[in-house]
Amino acid sequence: MSNVDTLRYQDNSDENLFVDDAGTGNLVYTAIASDHAISIERLTPDFDFLGADGESSSSGPIGVPNTEAPAAFKQGGIFNVAFDFCCCCCGSVSEVTVHSAPSPLGPYAAVSTLGLDYSGNRTATHQPLTLGPVPGHG
Repeated sequence: MSNVDTLRYQDNSDENLFVDDAGTGNLVYTAIASDHAISIERLTPDFDFLGADGESSSSGPIGVPNTEAPAAFKQGGIFNVAFDFCCCCCGSVSEVTVHSAPSPLGPYAAVSTLGLDYSGNRTATHQPLTLGPVPGHG
């Protein structure tokens, strides 16, 4: 998607689409040119890339820079986005951070870190790009 120029942040990767309860499309992605920041943008009703209200259709950067592979989901009425530190397809171990918000565009706050053992050592060897719901767990 590096040729798409209608997103707030350019030179994108790791795009993931999710639809909220109102049927509104949202795109979560890694903005490479913005220090590998994670961002979410509200899509137009025809699922075009940038909403009619421009920058107000963007969450802005979520979390810290140097992150990638975002996945967004809603659980228990809360919107969540999980992503990882840049690790080039995780040839080594990684650490997934989950940020939560009351709406798809935020504001987001860090709530959890996955992939750490009890001593704080990284143990996960994957990235969260394709998270999905577990049946029976909302």
